[in-house]
Amino acid sequence: MAIARALAMSPKVLLCDEITSTLDPELVSEVLKVLEQLAQEGMTLILVTH
Repeated sequence: MAIARALAMSPKVLLCDEITSTLDPELVSEVLKVLEQLAQEGMTLILVTH
């Protein structure tokens, strides 16, 4: 839900802090596909992982 709210504002840069940490493997795959598409469309993504 937080991703959808952030994208609704049409940002040029998206900061993702451990965006997949609480997701099951299937949802992780879907989120990563969306992030890949956003990057291909020219959005700058900053991903924080541990």
